[in-house]
Amino acid sequence: MTELQSYHPAVLFSFFLMLLGCTMFFMHPVLLAVSFSASLAMIWKVARPTLRSTLIWNAVIIIGSACINPLFSHNGETPLLYVNSNAITLEAIAYGAAIGVLLSATMMWCRILQLCMTSDAFYYLFSRISPTFALLLSMTLRFVPLFKEQMTDMMRAQKMTGQAITSGSFPKRLMKSFRVLTMMVTWALEQAIEGADSMRARGYGIGKRTPFSIYIFTKRDRNAFVLLGAFVGLLLAMTLMDYTYYSFYPTFTSIIQTALSVTSYVMYSVFFFIPLFEEGRLQQQWHKSTVNN
Repeated sequence: MTELQSYHPAVLFSFFLMLLGCTMFFMHPVLLAVSFSASLAMIWKVARPTLRSTLIWNAVIIIGSACINPLFSHNGETPLLYVNSNAITLEAIAYGAAIGVLLSATMMWCRILQLCMTSDAFYYLFSRISPTFALLLSMTLRFVPLFKEQMTDMMRAQKMTGQAITSGSFPKRLMKSFRVLTMMVTWALEQAIEGADSMRARGYGIGKRTPFSIYIFTKRDRNAFVLLGAFVGLLLAMTLMDYTYYSFYPTFTSIIQTALSVTSYVMYSVFFFIPLFEEGRLQQQWHKSTVNN
């Protein structure tokens, strides 16, 4: 639960879609660093208990990508060593690390989007376009955390009965894991049947349904869309001036360092850190209201 949920779902989805698009399509080191640091700071703000595991997984992804890429790509003009007559180049290592940063930032933004937008918000956005797809998406988003929670409870129950999957020989651990998997599949099927029966009992699919929404598009949401449009204009200007272009092969291209480029990067950074600033502002506003009451 985050304070950003007070915004209209269309604003949140458009905003995070823009953040994800910039993260995935711009391989510029400065832009990647901005996206990675902003997403990590947002994880610290809204999902602090998972920060340690997030850092560990990010390190694994970045280091693993930096080590794997040179084994398949031997491009670059700065060889560091040779393995079976194949050059391990600095450019290939740097490109692999950049891919790792891109993947890590993308996954963190997806995690933040999941925390900021509920399944009801997704259903509201897509129900008019495709009600079936919207329902399937909202049920899937709800089912994933339920499945994870149920698996944790089941593994704890197995541990209490002396059947922990981490104890015993490898064949025994394999059999215990298969038993847990079988129970989870059975539980998932039961949940699907119960959900279908519940929907049928409520009259789903009988006739046309009237829409209902608790979301109201306010002046604040309109201002957020204006800000989003300004950022799109900034991106177009940066692209036309090659501020978003960077190449790792065959050698590193130089980063444009002018007053205008630095200003563009600063404005780009401000946009990416807006969710963090807004989350902090809304939390502070909520705390003040509770103290006054």
